[in-house]
Amino acid sequence: MSMNSVGDKSQVFLSLRNNMALKTRLGTLVQELSTGQSSDLVKRLGADQTRLSDVDRQLTLLSGYGRVTTQTAQSLSLMQTTIARTEETRSQLAAQMLTITAEGAVNQNEAAARAARDAMDTVVSTLNLRFSDQSLFAGAAVDGPALASAETIMAELATVTAGATTSADVIAAIDTWFDTPAGGFETVGYLGDTGPAQTRRIDQGTVVALDAKADDPAFRDMFKAVALAAVVAEGALPGDAAAQTELLQESGLRLMASATSLTQLQARLGGIEGRVQDTATRHAARETTLGLIRNDMTSADPFETAAQLEEVQLQLETHYTVTARLSRLSLAEYLR
Repeated sequence: MSMNSVGDKSQVFLSLRNNMALKTRLGTLVQELSTGQSSDLVKRLGADQTRLSDVDRQLTLLSGYGRVTTQTAQSLSLMQTTIARTEETRSQLAAQMLTITAEGAVNQNEAAARAARDAMDTVVSTLNLRFSDQSLFAGAAVDGPALASAETIMAELATVTAGATTSADVIAAIDTWFDTPAGGFETVGYLGDTGPAQTRRIDQGTVVALDAKADDPAFRDMFKAVALAAVVAEGALPGDAAAQTELLQESGLRLMASATSLTQLQARLGGIEGRVQDTATRHAARETTLGLIRNDMTSADPFETAAQLEEVQLQLETHYTVTARLSRLSLAEYLR
Protein backbone atom coordinates (compact mmCIF):
# COMPACT_ATOMS: atom_id res chain seq x y z
CA MET A 1 0.00 0.00 0.00
CA SER A 2 1.49 3.31 -1.16
CA MET A 3 1.44 6.42 1.03
CA ASN A 4 1.72 10.10 0.00
CA SER A 5 3.54 12.39 2.39
CA VAL A 6 4.10 16.11 2.39
CA GLY A 7 7.55 17.49 3.08
CA ASP A 8 8.18 20.21 5.63
CA LYS A 9 8.67 22.97 3.07
CA SER A 10 5.61 21.87 1.09
CA GLN A 11 3.61 21.81 4.28
CA VAL A 12 4.64 25.40 5.03
CA PHE A 13 3.66 26.59 1.58
CA LEU A 14 0.37 24.68 1.75
CA SER A 15 -0.38 26.26 5.11
CA LEU A 16 0.39 29.75 3.78
CA ARG A 17 -1.82 29.18 0.72
CA ASN A 18 -4.73 27.99 2.85
CA ASN A 19 -4.23 30.95 5.16
CA MET A 20 -4.26 33.40 2.24
CA ALA A 21 -7.35 31.77 0.72
CA LEU A 22 -9.25 32.00 4.00
CA LYS A 23 -8.22 35.64 4.51
CA THR A 24 -9.29 36.52 0.96
CA ARG A 25 -12.62 34.81 1.41
CA LEU A 26 -13.08 36.55 4.75
CA GLY A 27 -12.39 39.95 3.20
CA THR A 28 -14.83 39.24 0.37
CA LEU A 29 -17.61 38.28 2.77
CA VAL A 30 -16.97 41.33 4.97
CA GLN A 31 -17.24 43.56 1.89
CA GLU A 32 -20.46 41.86 0.78
CA LEU A 33 -21.94 42.25 4.24
CA SER A 34 -21.01 45.93 4.48
CA THR A 35 -22.01 46.92 0.93
CA GLY A 36 -24.88 44.52 0.45
CA GLN A 37 -23.59 43.73 -3.05
CA SER A 38 -22.50 40.35 -4.34
CA SER A 39 -18.82 40.15 -5.26
CA ASP A 40 -19.34 37.39 -7.83
CA LEU A 41 -22.02 38.63 -10.22
CA VAL A 42 -21.35 35.85 -12.72
CA LYS A 43 -22.23 33.25 -10.11
CA ARG A 44 -25.05 35.37 -8.71
CA LEU A 45 -26.78 36.17 -12.01
CA GLY A 46 -26.06 33.24 -14.28
CA ALA A 47 -28.20 33.73 -17.40
CA ASP A 48 -29.48 37.13 -16.13
CA GLN A 49 -26.21 38.91 -16.98
CA THR A 50 -27.73 40.21 -20.24
CA ARG A 51 -30.63 41.69 -18.29
CA LEU A 52 -28.21 43.44 -15.93
CA SER A 53 -26.36 44.90 -18.91
CA ASP A 54 -29.65 46.25 -20.26
CA VAL A 55 -30.50 47.83 -16.90
CA ASP A 56 -27.04 49.45 -16.75
CA ARG A 57 -27.46 50.75 -20.31
CA GLN A 58 -30.80 52.34 -19.42
CA LEU A 59 -29.32 53.91 -16.29
CA THR A 60 -26.46 55.37 -18.33
CA LEU A 61 -28.91 56.85 -20.83
CA LEU A 62 -31.01 58.30 -18.02
CA SER A 63 -27.92 59.83 -16.45
CA GLY A 64 -27.06 61.56 -19.74
CA TYR A 65 -30.60 62.79 -20.29
CA GLY A 66 -30.69 63.88 -16.66
CA ARG A 67 -27.66 66.14 -17.11
CA VAL A 68 -29.18 67.74 -20.22
CA THR A 69 -32.54 68.14 -18.49
CA THR A 70 -30.96 69.80 -15.45
CA GLN A 71 -28.93 72.21 -17.58
CA THR A 72 -31.98 73.02 -19.70
CA ALA A 73 -34.08 73.71 -16.62
CA GLN A 74 -31.37 76.00 -15.25
CA SER A 75 -31.10 77.83 -18.60
CA LEU A 76 -34.86 78.34 -18.75
CA SER A 77 -34.94 79.59 -15.17
CA LEU A 78 -32.22 82.14 -15.91
CA MET A 79 -34.01 83.21 -19.09
CA GLN A 80 -37.19 83.79 -17.11
CA THR A 81 -35.26 85.79 -14.53
CA THR A 82 -33.67 87.85 -17.30
CA ILE A 83 -37.00 88.61 -18.93
CA ALA A 84 -38.42 89.54 -15.53
CA ARG A 85 -35.58 92.03 -15.02
CA THR A 86 -36.19 93.41 -18.51
CA GLU A 87 -39.88 93.74 -17.72
CA GLU A 88 -39.06 95.58 -14.50
CA THR A 89 -36.91 98.05 -16.43
CA ARG A 90 -39.68 98.51 -19.00
CA SER A 91 -42.32 99.07 -16.32
CA GLN A 92 -40.30 101.67 -14.41
CA LEU A 93 -39.39 103.59 -17.56
CA ALA A 94 -42.98 103.49 -18.83
CA ALA A 95 -44.24 104.97 -15.57
CA GLN A 96 -41.74 107.81 -15.89
CA MET A 97 -42.57 108.48 -19.55
CA LEU A 98 -46.30 108.62 -18.94
CA THR A 99 -45.78 111.64 -16.68
CA ILE A 100 -44.41 113.67 -19.60
CA THR A 101 -46.75 116.41 -20.81
CA ALA A 102 -46.46 119.18 -23.38
CA GLU A 103 -46.46 121.70 -20.55
CA GLY A 104 -43.85 119.83 -18.52
CA ALA A 105 -40.54 121.31 -17.41
CA VAL A 106 -37.50 120.93 -19.62
CA ASN A 107 -35.48 119.31 -16.85
CA GLN A 108 -38.19 116.67 -16.44
CA ASN A 109 -37.89 115.75 -20.12
CA GLU A 110 -34.11 115.64 -19.87
CA ALA A 111 -34.29 113.33 -16.87
CA ALA A 112 -36.70 111.01 -18.68
CA ALA A 113 -34.44 110.90 -21.76
CA ARG A 114 -31.40 110.07 -19.61
CA ALA A 115 -33.40 107.33 -17.86
CA ALA A 116 -34.21 105.85 -21.28
CA ARG A 117 -30.56 105.93 -22.27
CA ASP A 118 -29.62 104.16 -19.03
CA ALA A 119 -32.41 101.63 -19.66
CA MET A 120 -30.88 100.82 -23.05
CA ASP A 121 -27.59 99.99 -21.30
CA THR A 122 -29.41 97.86 -18.73
CA VAL A 123 -31.51 95.87 -21.20
CA VAL A 124 -28.62 95.17 -23.58
CA SER A 125 -26.41 94.05 -20.69
CA THR A 126 -29.20 91.88 -19.30
CA LEU A 127 -29.91 90.11 -22.60
CA ASN A 128 -26.21 89.42 -23.08
CA LEU A 129 -26.32 87.15 -20.03
CA ARG A 130 -24.19 84.00 -20.24
CA PHE A 131 -24.64 80.65 -18.51
CA SER A 132 -21.93 77.98 -18.51
CA ASP A 133 -19.96 80.34 -20.76
CA GLN A 134 -22.74 80.33 -23.37
CA SER A 135 -25.06 83.14 -24.44
CA LEU A 136 -28.67 82.48 -23.52
CA PHE A 137 -30.38 84.77 -26.03
CA ALA A 138 -28.16 84.33 -29.09
CA GLY A 139 -29.75 81.15 -30.43
CA ALA A 140 -27.23 78.63 -31.73
CA ALA A 141 -24.45 81.26 -31.74
CA VAL A 142 -23.67 80.58 -28.08
CA ASP A 143 -20.01 81.63 -28.19
CA GLY A 144 -20.57 85.37 -28.63
CA PRO A 145 -22.89 88.04 -27.23
CA ALA A 146 -26.49 88.22 -28.37
CA LEU A 147 -26.39 91.99 -28.91
CA ALA A 148 -23.88 94.65 -29.82
CA SER A 149 -23.08 97.12 -27.07
CA ALA A 150 -25.61 99.82 -26.24
CA GLU A 151 -23.06 102.40 -27.41
CA THR A 152 -22.89 100.74 -30.85
CA ILE A 153 -26.67 100.57 -31.17
CA MET A 154 -27.14 104.17 -30.09
CA ALA A 155 -24.42 105.35 -32.50
CA GLU A 156 -26.29 103.64 -35.35
CA LEU A 157 -29.59 105.20 -34.30
CA ALA A 158 -27.96 108.61 -34.06
CA THR A 159 -26.78 108.20 -37.63
CA VAL A 160 -30.15 107.15 -39.08
CA THR A 161 -31.99 109.95 -37.26
CA ALA A 162 -29.43 112.67 -37.95
CA GLY A 163 -31.40 114.21 -40.82
CA ALA A 164 -34.80 114.03 -39.14
CA THR A 165 -36.63 117.32 -38.56
CA THR A 166 -39.84 116.08 -36.96
CA SER A 167 -40.79 113.49 -34.39
CA ALA A 168 -42.53 111.51 -37.14
CA ASP A 169 -39.26 111.38 -39.08
CA VAL A 170 -37.41 110.02 -36.05
CA ILE A 171 -40.11 107.43 -35.35
CA ALA A 172 -40.08 106.22 -38.96
CA ALA A 173 -36.27 106.00 -39.03
CA ILE A 174 -36.13 103.98 -35.80
CA ASP A 175 -38.95 101.67 -36.90
CA THR A 176 -37.18 101.03 -40.19
CA TRP A 177 -33.85 100.33 -38.50
CA PHE A 178 -35.38 97.74 -36.18
CA ASP A 179 -37.99 96.15 -38.49
CA THR A 180 -36.40 95.91 -41.94
CA PRO A 181 -35.26 92.35 -42.78
CA ALA A 182 -31.47 92.30 -43.02
CA GLY A 183 -31.59 95.92 -41.86
CA GLY A 184 -29.68 97.78 -39.18
CA PHE A 185 -30.80 95.78 -36.18
CA GLU A 186 -30.29 92.39 -37.81
CA THR A 187 -26.86 93.25 -39.21
CA VAL A 188 -25.45 95.51 -36.50
CA GLY A 189 -27.55 95.26 -33.35
CA TYR A 190 -28.34 91.55 -33.11
CA LEU A 191 -25.22 89.36 -33.22
CA GLY A 192 -26.83 85.99 -32.54
CA ASP A 193 -28.02 83.24 -34.83
CA THR A 194 -31.04 83.96 -37.05
CA GLY A 195 -31.78 80.33 -37.89
CA PRO A 196 -34.08 77.85 -36.15
CA ALA A 197 -34.26 77.87 -32.39
CA GLN A 198 -31.68 75.95 -30.39
CA THR A 199 -33.02 72.54 -29.34
CA ARG A 200 -32.21 70.17 -26.48
CA ARG A 201 -33.04 66.46 -26.44
CA ILE A 202 -34.09 65.76 -22.86
CA ASP A 203 -35.48 62.28 -23.43
CA GLN A 204 -35.54 59.66 -26.15
CA GLY A 205 -38.74 61.10 -27.59
CA THR A 206 -38.71 64.62 -26.17
CA VAL A 207 -36.99 67.63 -27.74
CA VAL A 208 -37.54 71.19 -26.50
CA ALA A 209 -36.65 74.43 -28.24
CA LEU A 210 -35.12 77.39 -26.40
CA ASP A 211 -36.71 79.86 -28.78
CA ALA A 212 -36.35 83.10 -26.81
CA LYS A 213 -33.72 85.14 -28.65
CA ALA A 214 -32.77 88.78 -28.41
CA ASP A 215 -34.26 89.40 -31.87
CA ASP A 216 -37.69 88.19 -30.75
CA PRO A 217 -40.48 90.65 -31.66
CA ALA A 218 -41.20 91.09 -27.97
CA PHE A 219 -37.71 92.46 -27.38
CA ARG A 220 -37.69 94.48 -30.61
CA ASP A 221 -40.90 96.27 -29.66
CA MET A 222 -39.42 97.19 -26.30
CA PHE A 223 -36.11 98.26 -27.85
CA LYS A 224 -37.91 100.57 -30.25
CA ALA A 225 -39.89 102.11 -27.42
CA VAL A 226 -36.75 102.71 -25.34
CA ALA A 227 -34.85 104.03 -28.37
CA LEU A 228 -37.45 106.71 -29.11
CA ALA A 229 -36.64 108.37 -25.79
CA ALA A 230 -32.96 107.44 -25.65
CA VAL A 231 -32.17 109.29 -28.91
CA VAL A 232 -33.38 112.49 -27.26
CA ALA A 233 -30.58 112.09 -24.70
CA GLU A 234 -28.18 111.66 -27.64
CA GLY A 235 -29.28 114.99 -29.16
CA ALA A 236 -32.06 114.10 -31.59
CA LEU A 237 -34.16 117.06 -32.83
CA PRO A 238 -31.98 119.71 -31.13
CA GLY A 239 -33.76 122.86 -30.14
CA ASP A 240 -37.26 121.45 -30.77
CA ALA A 241 -38.56 120.77 -27.26
CA ALA A 242 -42.10 120.09 -28.51
CA ALA A 243 -40.93 117.40 -30.94
CA GLN A 244 -38.73 115.83 -28.26
CA THR A 245 -41.70 115.73 -25.91
CA GLU A 246 -43.69 113.91 -28.61
CA LEU A 247 -40.94 111.29 -28.82
CA LEU A 248 -40.97 110.79 -25.07
CA GLN A 249 -44.75 110.46 -25.02
CA GLU A 250 -44.71 107.97 -27.91
CA SER A 251 -42.03 106.03 -26.07
CA GLY A 252 -44.26 105.79 -22.99
CA LEU A 253 -47.23 104.52 -25.02
CA ARG A 254 -45.13 101.91 -26.76
CA LEU A 255 -43.52 100.79 -23.53
CA MET A 256 -46.96 100.14 -22.10
CA ALA A 257 -48.02 98.22 -25.22
CA SER A 258 -44.88 96.06 -25.22
CA ALA A 259 -45.79 94.57 -21.84
CA THR A 260 -48.21 92.14 -23.49
CA SER A 261 -45.64 90.59 -25.82
CA LEU A 262 -43.12 90.19 -22.99
CA THR A 263 -45.76 88.44 -20.88
CA GLN A 264 -46.56 86.12 -23.77
CA LEU A 265 -42.88 85.32 -24.16
CA GLN A 266 -42.65 84.44 -20.47
CA ALA A 267 -45.73 82.24 -20.78
CA ARG A 268 -44.20 80.43 -23.76
CA LEU A 269 -41.03 79.72 -21.81
CA GLY A 270 -43.14 78.68 -18.83
CA GLY A 271 -44.79 76.01 -20.97
CA ILE A 272 -41.38 74.67 -21.96
CA GLU A 273 -40.29 74.71 -18.31
CA GLY A 274 -43.33 72.60 -17.48
CA ARG A 275 -42.39 69.98 -20.07
CA VAL A 276 -38.82 69.88 -18.80
CA GLN A 277 -40.00 69.49 -15.20
CA ASP A 278 -42.39 66.67 -16.17
CA THR A 279 -39.56 64.91 -17.97
CA ALA A 280 -37.25 65.32 -14.97
CA THR A 281 -39.91 63.77 -12.76
CA ARG A 282 -40.24 60.80 -15.12
CA HIS A 283 -36.46 60.42 -15.17
CA ALA A 284 -36.30 60.34 -11.38
CA ALA A 285 -39.09 57.75 -11.12
CA ARG A 286 -37.56 55.56 -13.82
CA GLU A 287 -34.10 55.82 -12.30
CA THR A 288 -35.45 54.79 -8.91
CA THR A 289 -37.23 51.79 -10.41
CA LEU A 290 -34.18 50.66 -12.36
CA GLY A 291 -32.00 51.18 -9.30
CA LEU A 292 -34.24 48.90 -7.26
CA ILE A 293 -34.19 46.27 -10.02
CA ARG A 294 -30.41 46.42 -10.23
CA ASN A 295 -30.02 46.25 -6.48
CA ASP A 296 -32.27 43.20 -6.34
CA MET A 297 -30.20 41.51 -9.05
CA THR A 298 -26.80 42.26 -7.53
CA SER A 299 -27.46 42.26 -3.79
CA ALA A 300 -26.06 39.59 -1.51
CA ASP A 301 -28.31 37.77 0.98
CA PRO A 302 -27.22 39.27 4.34
CA PHE A 303 -28.24 36.19 6.34
CA GLU A 304 -26.44 33.79 4.02
CA THR A 305 -23.39 36.07 3.94
CA ALA A 306 -23.33 36.33 7.75
CA ALA A 307 -23.52 32.53 8.07
CA GLN A 308 -20.67 32.06 5.58
CA LEU A 309 -18.65 34.73 7.39
CA GLU A 310 -19.05 32.92 10.70
CA GLU A 311 -18.02 29.64 9.04
CA VAL A 312 -14.88 31.17 7.49
CA GLN A 313 -13.96 32.83 10.78
CA LEU A 314 -14.19 29.46 12.48
CA GLN A 315 -12.05 27.86 9.75
CA LEU A 316 -9.45 30.61 10.08
CA GLU A 317 -9.33 30.24 13.87
CA THR A 318 -8.97 26.47 13.50
CA HIS A 319 -6.21 26.97 10.95
CA TYR A 320 -4.30 29.26 13.33
CA THR A 321 -4.75 26.79 16.21
CA VAL A 322 -3.46 23.83 14.18
CA THR A 323 -0.57 25.90 12.81
CA ALA A 324 0.43 26.96 16.33
CA ARG A 325 0.39 23.38 17.56
CA LEU A 326 2.41 22.15 14.58
CA SER A 327 5.00 24.87 15.18
CA ARG A 328 5.59 23.51 18.70
CA LEU A 329 6.18 19.90 17.56
CA SER A 330 9.66 18.48 18.11
CA LEU A 331 11.28 15.06 18.67
CA ALA A 332 11.71 15.85 22.36
CA GLU A 333 8.03 16.75 22.67
CA TYR A 334 7.09 13.57 20.80
CA LEU A 335 9.26 11.31 23.00
CA ARG A 336 8.15 12.98 26.25
